[in-house]
Amino acid sequence: MVCKAVTRQIRFFLKQCASLSVTGVLLLAFLVPVALAKDGKEEIHVENVNTGAESTNTASYEEQNTVEVQTTNEANVTNNIEVVSQTGGNDASYNTGNASITTGDSTTSTSINTTVNTQDIQISCNTCDPTSVTVVNENTGSGSTNDASAQTQNETTVEASNYADVTNTMTITQNTGGNSASYNTGNGVITTGNISSAISIQNTANQGSIKIGEGSASQSSILSKNSGTGAFSTNTATSSSFTTISLDMTHLANVENILTADAITGENTAMYNTGDGLITTGDVFARGSFKTFVNLYDVDVTCTFCDPQDISAENKNTGFSSTNIADPSIFFTFSLYELKDMNVFNSAYLAGITGRNDASYNTGRGGIWTGDVFIDFGIETKGNINEIAIGGPEEEVSPPEEENPPTEEDEEEQKEEEKGVILAEAAQTVKEVGGQIMAAAALPVTGPTHTIALLLMSFLSFFVGKKLRKTRYVHAK
Repeated sequence: MVCKAVTRQIRFFLKQCASLSVTGVLLLAFLVPVALAKDGKEEIHVENVNTGAESTNTASYEEQNTVEVQTTNEANVTNNIEVVSQTGGNDASYNTGNASITTGDSTTSTSINTTVNTQDIQISCNTCDPTSVTVVNENTGSGSTNDASAQTQNETTVEASNYADVTNTMTITQNTGGNSASYNTGNGVITTGNISSAISIQNTANQGSIKIGEGSASQSSILSKNSGTGAFSTNTATSSSFTTISLDMTHLANVENILTADAITGENTAMYNTGDGLITTGDVFARGSFKTFVNLYDVDVTCTFCDPQDISAENKNTGFSSTNIADPSIFFTFSLYELKDMNVFNSAYLAGITGRNDASYNTGRGGIWTGDVFIDFGIETKGNINEIAIGGPEEEVSPPEEENPPTEEDEEEQKEEEKGVILAEAAQTVKEVGGQIMAAAALPVTGPTHTIALLLMSFLSFFVGKKLRKTRYVHAK
């Protein structure tokens, strides 16, 4: 009696927890990468060969691989920003002579960029399924019992939980106006500067990918075989592969963006002057955006390691009254549970003022020239989006080559070739048919070729007909 048994267990366990709580005005980035790889190739042979009569032989192989990944990420972020840029608010009044106010420009660029709970999980396991499994009972003895079996069991479990709370509050005040040049015995003149503002708030939370099996080597074959078995023997060759993939993901995101922006070049007064009261205000240019990207995940399961290229079972050269069982089997289970919830609140107030000026009650002229206002603001929100791909690698298919359209010269050459073929076919028909020459007139010929074919058939008809008449005259004679 011969007994062989091999058992192997491989278990990977990774648990990661991370939390982040930040209050500030800086760029925040939080990254949790998780990568697990097990490389290598392996061939498994389980066999009972040349067993004795009336013997009992067992050869077995069992492999169990377990991969568990648990990640929990929590982020609480609060950003408060207040910006004040002012060149206005000046007063040049009650002067005996002239009064003049010229203010400078105001330019601001303000941004908040928050990135939290971004993770990539990659599990590559080349040896979770061997490259080749062969189970054989060969040349077994009479009346023997032979059992050869191989089993691989692979279980992958990923639990990913992400919680993000982000609050952004931004207040921007820019002022080149609010000036006064009044009650002067001369002229009151006010010229205000331009205002330019660039505003950006971007949030990225609970974003990443889970890739399982990418780059793994596929099994080349699974073979269960009984060959050359003895009389009255019992032979069982079984091979089985179990693959289970479970994904459990929870993504919760709460984002709040609040913006208040005032840009003022106006609200100036040039009044009660004995001379002129003149006001010229600057332009206002403001551009900004809210961008929020939350709960965006890609799931890619490549089944090269759970779908062998070749599965075969053989019972060959079996003995008299023997019992032979060859049974390969594959089981694959994939489950995905996902909970996503997002709450996004955006509030933006932007005011550009070049007006609200007063140049009244002057002895001389009263003149007001206001600047232009340009405000461009956009809000973009994306969330709760998944891309899930399950299957083997896609085969690259080359696109068909584009054929160039024929030129006029090519068309002329093709017509000439067709004309020669039609004439040859007409001559061949006349030669084979003999006296039934007129049947060649049924050829589908049109155009100039039709005329040529008819002339040729008429000539051949006259020639062959004359020959036939001469033959009949000789026979009659």
